[in-house]
Amino acid sequence: MSISSISIDIGNVGIILVVIGAVSLLVALVGGGFHTKWTDIPKISPIPRVGVFLFGVVLLVFGIVLSTPVSPKSNPAPNSNAPANSNSNAPANPPHGKGKSGY
Repeated sequence: MSISSISIDIGNVGIILVVIGAVSLLVALVGGGFHTKWTDIPKISPIPRVGVFLFGVVLLVFGIVLSTPVSPKSNPAPNSNAPANSNSNAPANPPHGKGKSGY
C-alpha cells in the first residue's frame, strides 16, 4: 500500500480534533488528578492548565471548522421570464408619477 492510495476525509480529522480539544478542556478545567480504566491523568499546576486550555480551544475551533460542510456558492440563473425590452428608445427607468410624464 502506497501513501498516495490513502485518503483522509477532512470531516473525520475535524471530529478527532474536536474530541482531543474537548479532552484537553476537561483536563484544563478539572486540573487533572483523576483516574479512569484506560488512563491516569496527574494533577497539573495552574500555569500548564492555561496552556492546555488554549490548546483545547484551538483544537475545538479547528475541528469545528473542518467538520462543517461547505456549500458551494451558486450563481442564480438569469430570470428567463423577464420580458425583453423591445423598445430601444424607451428610457431604462421610466418615471413613476401620477398621471404626469415626468419630463
